[in-house]
Amino acid sequence: MEIRYNQEYDRWVKGDRLIRPIIRKLIRKKNRYSGMEMVVKNFLLGLDKRRVSYNFNKGFFFFNRTKPIISFGLGERGLIGVTKSQPVIAAIGFPHPLELPFLCEKYNIAYYLQHSKWALELVRSAHVYPNHIFKTWPSGIDTDTWIDVSTHNKQFDVLIYDKLYWQDKNYHEEVLDNIIKHLNINNLSYKIIRYGKYLISDYQHLLSKSSCMIFLSAHETQGFACLEALSSNVPVFAWDQGFWLDPVRFKYNQPVVPATSIPFFDERCGDFFCNIADFSIKFPRFFENVKQHYYSPRDYILENLTIEKSTEIMLHLYKSI
Repeated sequence: MEIRYNQEYDRWVKGDRLIRPIIRKLIRKKNRYSGMEMVVKNFLLGLDKRRVSYNFNKGFFFFNRTKPIISFGLGERGLIGVTKSQPVIAAIGFPHPLELPFLCEKYNIAYYLQHSKWALELVRSAHVYPNHIFKTWPSGIDTDTWIDVSTHNKQFDVLIYDKLYWQDKNYHEEVLDNIIKHLNINNLSYKIIRYGKYLISDYQHLLSKSSCMIFLSAHETQGFACLEALSSNVPVFAWDQGFWLDPVRFKYNQPVVPATSIPFFDERCGDFFCNIADFSIKFPRFFENVKQHYYSPRDYILENLTIEKSTEIMLHLYKSI
């Protein structure tokens, strides 16, 4: 199995994108990953657990050109050296079809993957690629790392996960400030963690000390942070306003796109709200359910989103080519 993912560009000399990650790995410990890095990391872990042999980021002139290749999030950078006859799984992170309209003409694209249904419908609605290549593939959660912390000693009531970066400052303050005001009025203790500003160990520690989490993100194709909380058996109250707010939507002439911040979620996981008025009505009931140990979010993850289940889906796609 041939797999590619290399988010680096050449910076100083040709080919240094291959060397810089090795040097960084030698001089500093990795404790912060992007969403794409987590996708690839967990997929490789799944293959290791299944004892499936693979070549990862093998040099462009040394990989097997007769086998299908799984390429993550690189667009054409991940297809250098790939022949027209070699089947390709364009995995998570490939750009919108309008960015690469010639992709299926130039390469043998067997599948074009997205994590969740709303994201798949978004790219399919461009009507650029053949309809049959579109498939969903949810990435697995490492349930051995994100363990059940429900019996740990809880030191505060709510962990607020702040990923409100599509909105302007006033909107951010309106959402977050009103939530904090509600918590203060009801004498509920809380901590705030901000997207991109923490180490994995920080997040794990805060989850272990919190009774529940409020997840503030406009939309997610998968939502690793939310799912890591659920795997930790921490119930989630999520803001789900219902639309794709990325400004790039205007570039694609798609100003109104239905979306969700919780594409993987059911009643075992917690609850959601669409605006501040909705928050005020629904949060008291949610928190009472938390106190009554009503939710079982880890059960949902174990049933649907383990690394093992995710790997099995990808292997099924790979073998079907």
